[in-house]
Amino acid sequence: MKRQIYSLDNPEFAFLVDRIDQVLRRDVLNIPYSFVGGVAIQAYTLDHLCRKYGANISNIERNKNIRLQDHLRATDDIDIMLKFPEGTDDTRKSNTILTSLDWLEGEELMETEETHVLKYTLSRRGIQKPKIAVEVNGIAGEEIALNISRGPQDLYRLEGRFYDERIDQARTLVLPYSAGFKVSLNVPREEHLMAAKIAHFRPKDAMDIQTLVGVMKESGREIDRKELEKMLLPVHEVNYERFNGLIGVPLETRSREYLETREQVLKSDK
Repeated sequence: MKRQIYSLDNPEFAFLVDRIDQVLRRDVLNIPYSFVGGVAIQAYTLDHLCRKYGANISNIERNKNIRLQDHLRATDDIDIMLKFPEGTDDTRKSNTILTSLDWLEGEELMETEETHVLKYTLSRRGIQKPKIAVEVNGIAGEEIALNISRGPQDLYRLEGRFYDERIDQARTLVLPYSAGFKVSLNVPREEHLMAAKIAHFRPKDAMDIQTLVGVMKESGREIDRKELEKMLLPVHEVNYERFNGLIGVPLETRSREYLETREQVLKSDK
C-alpha cells in the first residue's frame, strides 16, 4: 500500500496543523506544546524562504525558479509534544488528549486562491497513533496520523530532563500561506531540534540537520554549541563527531567545553 507523505506547502495539511494549534491554545485546555520532527523542520524552512523572497507560500510554490521539493522533506505523520502540570496522572492526560482530538473534528472553510470546505473526522480515536481523515468539498482525502508525546519518558534517546525545556523554550512561527491565511505553530528552538536529530542520526535525520544548518547560516544565526553539547554529551559523543564532520566543522573551532569533555571520554576509554 502506498505510504502517504505531506508537507506544509499542501493547503489541507497546513490547515490541519493550524487547527491543531488553535485547539491546544484554547482557554479550556491551554496546553503548552510543540510540533517536532519533520513538521518543525519544514516550518523553519518555509519561514526562511518566505522572508528571503518576501512572498507567501502560495506565491513561492508558483514561482518557476523555486522548487519547494528541493527544500522540504515530506513527512508521513505529525509529531507533537505536550506538557502537563506536574503530578498529572496518566488518566487525566489521556482524557485531555481525547478531548483535544474530539475538538479537532468538524468543518471549516479553506480560503486560499479558491474557497473549499474541509471536514476533519477521527478515523482512529485513541492515545496511540490517532488518525484524522480529511475531506475536501465532500471528497475523501488523506488520513494523517498523530504521534503525541505526554512526558519525559517519550523523549527518545535524550535525557528526560530536557523534555519540558524543549517546550518551554519553543517559539511561535507564523507562516504566511496565502493572502487570507497564515499557519501558526509552536516549534522547538533550532538547537533542540538538531540535538534530537543528532541523537538518532538516521539518513532522514542527516538530511534534516543539513537543511536546518543551511537555514540558520543563510539567516545569519549562529548555532549555540553549548546548548547542543549540554543535551548530547557525553552520551552521544560519537554522533556529535559525525555531526561536526557532516557540516564541515574543523576540530580546532569547536568549543573548549566540548574538547575538554572529549578528552575525558578518550582517557576513560583507555
